[in-house]
Amino acid sequence: MEAAESDQLELKRDLPISNDAKGWRESGKLHKNETRAIAIEVVALANAYGGRVYIGIDESSDDPKRAARMASALPNVASLSERLGDGLNGLISPPIRGLALKAIADAEGSGDGFLVIDVPRSLEAPHGVGVPPQCYWRRGSTAQPMEMRDLQNLFWETRTRTERIRFEQQESIRRYELLPERPNAINYRFTLVSVEPLALKQLTQSFRKGAIAPMSGGGPASGVAEYPLWRNDSWTFAAFGTVKSSEKSPTSPKHFSWAVDETGVLEVIGTIAMQSGINGICVDPYDFCATAAHLLYLATNVHRSAPQSVDQWVLDGEIQSTCPRVYGENPAGRLRQITVDLRHGARFRPLSLSLEQGTEEIFAALEERIWAAFGQEVLDQAKHPYQRPARLA
Repeated sequence: MEAAESDQLELKRDLPISNDAKGWRESGKLHKNETRAIAIEVVALANAYGGRVYIGIDESSDDPKRAARMASALPNVASLSERLGDGLNGLISPPIRGLALKAIADAEGSGDGFLVIDVPRSLEAPHGVGVPPQCYWRRGSTAQPMEMRDLQNLFWETRTRTERIRFEQQESIRRYELLPERPNAINYRFTLVSVEPLALKQLTQSFRKGAIAPMSGGGPASGVAEYPLWRNDSWTFAAFGTVKSSEKSPTSPKHFSWAVDETGVLEVIGTIAMQSGINGICVDPYDFCATAAHLLYLATNVHRSAPQSVDQWVLDGEIQSTCPRVYGENPAGRLRQITVDLRHGARFRPLSLSLEQGTEEIFAALEERIWAAFGQEVLDQAKHPYQRPARLA
């Protein structure tokens, strides 16, 4: 318990409220001042670098304050999480995408506990609290009101950041559309764009030199594209980065290419061609989920090796087929297949993620979208065992 408050960490012993008011702890109802106080902290983080709010931590008298010990548990913390989340969404304008509240029980079977709020760095900043919205941002370990000049600068930064991300996504789509036309094939693309432009020239050179070590141990399961870090060779030069493509084989139905761009773009683009004599393409949606997981593993390796922070990314992708019949494996019964028509394609809306704060929920959302593209819900027995890769110390 030594963490200190910072520009990305806020510690609260309790929900802030005046002494003469009754709030959640006394009445089981959220007081408007409790919601507003937390909303200010959340908005300040979202308008700056993102971060976390911990509620239920005793603080030291240091400057900045440090976590001293666990405070008295909050009653009915699961209900508190739900109601506070609703209150924040109603009070913050515009709502913050990716805002997540997590209740943590203080003991097994207990309804009391503590609250963690994960706040992403927003691509839609500035955000405000109330009507008319009042804007705050994180400066050091406190939330400070934003002045007009601050708002103007933040509007400009948000617009510039968003335009760059959209440009890189469009460039990835353009490369995807340059795939050779095959009469009976299924094409796919998964792309990660860093929220901030990066300088990864030395890192991409290390990939080409084979200096990025492959994963030890079992590694992730196979997918529609071979995981690029099974081996540390075969990375070749590309303008502003490096690529690794599948070996050319006339008998293999799979062709793919991984790319790491030195400005902060990771992508995998590939195709699966129908084998001769087969009336349609038979695929397992799980394999597409596995390749999406591989992209997140690759991003984690970049995060470990890069000379600067590369925590926040935006993920998007698409799947499209030129074949009128795509047979998707049905996890409810392997002998039963579901036929889908992907000629119009399925494009996945962008998802914002933080490697530091965890990617399991984002992967679960993408996994649901991949299975939905094949006309199915993802069942528990078919879910990919994705876990956030362990960080290097």
